[in-house]
Amino acid sequence: MNFMRKGLVFVLLFLLVGCSTNLGDQNQENIDTNEKVHLNIKQADLIASFTDNEKYLNKDLLNSIDMLEDDDLVNVIISLKSTGLVDKFNENNKGYLTLSEYANSRIAAKSIEQMSLEQKEVIQTLIDGEYVNEVKHTYTTLFNGFSATTTYGKLKKLEKAGLDIDVTISEVYSEPEYKTLSTDKLVGGNQTVTNFVNVYETGIFNSSGIGYDGNNTSVAILDSGFDVHHTVFQNMPDNPMLSINDIESVLYDTKAYGYANNIKAQDVYLNAKIPFAYDYADKDADVAPYDSDHGTHVAGIIGGKDEVITGVAINTQLVLMKVFGDINNGAIQDDILAALEDAILLGVDAINLSLGTACGFSRSSDNEYINVVYDKIEAAGISLLVAASNDYSSGYGGENSNTNKASNPDSATVGSPGTFKSTFSVASISGVKSSYIIDESGYTFFFNNANNNAGKAYSFYEMLYESLDATSETLEIEYVTVPGVGKKVNYSNINVKGKIAL
Repeated sequence: MNFMRKGLVFVLLFLLVGCSTNLGDQNQENIDTNEKVHLNIKQADLIASFTDNEKYLNKDLLNSIDMLEDDDLVNVIISLKSTGLVDKFNENNKGYLTLSEYANSRIAAKSIEQMSLEQKEVIQTLIDGEYVNEVKHTYTTLFNGFSATTTYGKLKKLEKAGLDIDVTISEVYSEPEYKTLSTDKLVGGNQTVTNFVNVYETGIFNSSGIGYDGNNTSVAILDSGFDVHHTVFQNMPDNPMLSINDIESVLYDTKAYGYANNIKAQDVYLNAKIPFAYDYADKDADVAPYDSDHGTHVAGIIGGKDEVITGVAINTQLVLMKVFGDINNGAIQDDILAALEDAILLGVDAINLSLGTACGFSRSSDNEYINVVYDKIEAAGISLLVAASNDYSSGYGGENSNTNKASNPDSATVGSPGTFKSTFSVASISGVKSSYIIDESGYTFFFNNANNNAGKAYSFYEMLYESLDATSETLEIEYVTVPGVGKKVNYSNINVKGKIAL
């Protein structure tokens, strides 16, 4: 299978997965005349965990907002004017077939050496000028630059220093969540509404009829922790794309090796199913989940296989890249960029980012710059599949019970990086049966459950069933239309305990 064909296959497969659910908290901003930002408790805690304060980098108001103090910590991405390997490869690849092959050439090694010298010179200037505290990552593949920690006060001085560099604030993505449905709730019966989506009982798309199973391909998954010992990852591919020798040949150029130069291929190569696993947030080879199994959930949907789970591409290899820290419940943009650079060096066919945030960036200029960086991935010929950050509305999980009012209008439901031009944005669908109502005429419609102030959904059917002390499997009660008269209606739900007659 040639490169272009493989990429197309994975676009089609991931389009049908629909694996992202409830991803990202909202950076909802209600700005009054004093330009003050009001955050709900969960949002404030998330920001505080990364900045050691309860302030927030407010969109479009960074240079004028008065609630940030000069000693507040921020992460920044700094890029130099000369280009990285992706641009150099596309400008003149000297006959190399892939970017991964080019990146391991002598020509690329000389370019990397030159970029490193340029970076060291700029870094020394910034340290001598006390513009930054410390350097976190260096980049040579997607672009020529590095990331660093600084303070808000130093950032203001840096942007006025007149240096020939671009400075971008590193965004924080909230930890993704997922919901599962136990198999004992998948009750059969006569279905009033037919689900024409071809899914297994687990809700995963049934791709068995497509003709491709992922053989000789690899997918990089940037997510929370991964349970690499789970039964879903014990099915080895028939024709693996990446061997331990392939990993060893590029390891010394990866960010993973740069963080700990004593790391060996055996540390990151687990088996033929998982040829590479590394934690870019904590800078170690341990990708085990600390408090979230979302990464395991996503990787299982993409390429897992056991007695219960059948993924979309069961014979693909899974490159597992943990970008959410063990302690902090969020992913920082510059850690994500480091993982993306290594994914490109490994030559993966597709990259999956089931994460996002619905309100985007601290400044519009940051959004524009990161768009350009992500364009490099597309230029490298890699399919980049990103969650649409399907949060229903920008008010989801906020103080208004998941709704938007005139005071906080819905700004968007699709979030970054899913909105970037180079990404293939994927929203989720419900692959399981949901609550519905049948009126007297036989008309069927689905409904959303109400939520409390914390954004937690009530189970309307269960509450109604218990309040009426019902014993029958189908409830028939009166309701009122507007304008109208009392009628009879059947409330049925096949996503609750017990058997429900439809």
